[in-house]
Amino acid sequence: MEAEGTFYPFCDDDEPCDPVTVKIPISPALPATLPNQINPFSDSNLCYKACTVYHSVRVVSASRTEPNGDIYLPLTVVKWHYTAENEYSGILSGTIRNDNHHTLQNLRLVVAELEKCSWREAEIAGETLNPNRQTTFQLSYYESCLGDNFVIVGQGAALP
Repeated sequence: MEAEGTFYPFCDDDEPCDPVTVKIPISPALPATLPNQINPFSDSNLCYKACTVYHSVRVVSASRTEPNGDIYLPLTVVKWHYTAENEYSGILSGTIRNDNHHTLQNLRLVVAELEKCSWREAEIAGETLNPNRQTTFQLSYYESCLGDNFVIVGQGAALP
């Protein structure tokens, strides 16, 4: 996947030079980018001698079907709860449900605060989820990452 970003290189005197708009490869958190579902991403930029600012990130191509033939469908987050363990972090736990007509495998659930924190993957109880069934998830998480742009998204591959 690619995103368009504005690249701010640093010149020899450590002052920013004129920005350049470039295509930047990114790695989405989830295997498929589904309609109406956020797919948090990360890139390989380490901000050494240059920093990248993303503007209008858009999907170049999307499909429910992976190259290996798996068809991905969304999971529904039924509820979640955060329990502080100390002043910085705690446990984020909750329940997800399969609202699809197919049993799902390869379940993935990611959590992110899109403005402040990178995505993290939660542990899901179970490897498959039948239609109209629920299961639980949990993740050790920083309280500072529970901001206005906090998202929990998940998906699984439909069994053939």
